[in-house]
Amino acid sequence: LVIGMDKYDRRDRTFYQIDPTRKWGATAGTGQIVQRVPMTHTYTVDYAGTARAKVTNNLTTKFSTGLQLNARQFQRWTASGDGLVANNLNLIGAAANTQGDEGFTEQTSLGVFFQNQLGWRDRLFATAAVRIDDNSAFGSDFSLVVYPKFSLSWVASEDGLNLPGFDELKFRAAYGQAGNAPAPFSADRTFSPEVATVDNVSVNALTPAAYGNTNLKAETGAEIEIGFDASLLKGAVGL
Repeated sequence: LVIGMDKYDRRDRTFYQIDPTRKWGATAGTGQIVQRVPMTHTYTVDYAGTARAKVTNNLTTKFSTGLQLNARQFQRWTASGDGLVANNLNLIGAAANTQGDEGFTEQTSLGVFFQNQLGWRDRLFATAAVRIDDNSAFGSDFSLVVYPKFSLSWVASEDGLNLPGFDELKFRAAYGQAGNAPAPFSADRTFSPEVATVDNVSVNALTPAAYGNTNLKAETGAEIEIGFDASLLKGAVGL
C-alpha cells in the first residue's frame, strides 16, 4: 500500500513601474502590480496484493488484485491593480483600479484490477486480467470502462530448447487495452459569465460555453505485443 500527496504551491508577481512615456502601454505605464497564486494538489493511493497457491505438482496459480485512486485539484487566484501613486507603494489595494479572478479544476479517477496467472512446470505461463475504471470526467450516462488483458509466455530453455550460447530463452505474446479519461468539464454543459448592459446598468449574465456530452467515455486503445527475452554468455549479455 502506497499513499502519496504532491503539494505544489506557487506565487507569481509581475510589477511595472510608473512610466510617463507609456512604453509599457496605457495601462501598465501607469504602474501595475499582478499577483498570481496557483496551487496544485495531487493525492494518490495504490494498493496491490498477490496470493500464490500450488494446485498440483505441475500447476501453480497466482492471483492479484489492486486499487488505484488519483485525485487532482487545481486552484488559482489572480489579483491585479493599475494606477499606482508611487513605485514604492505597489500594493494591489493601493492601486486606482483593482481586479480579481479565480479558477478551480478538480478530477478524480478510481480503478480496480483483478489478475490471475497459471504456471505449468515453471515454463508455460498464461495470464488473464481485467481493469475497471471510473472517472469524474465521464458523462453522466456513462459509468464504467473495462480494459481486458491476456498474455502467454514460454520459457523455451526450460523445455529442452537449448541454443548454443543461450543461457535462457523465453518467448511471449500479449494483448491488452488501456485508455485516457476526458479533460475536466468535457462532458458537462457549461456556461460563461458575461457583463451585459441593460438600461445603462451593467448586470451579470450567463452565455453557453459548451453543450457537453452525457455519453462521453474514455478514449480506448488496444495493443498487441510479441517478443522474446534471452540471456547469453552466462548472463553477461541480455537481449
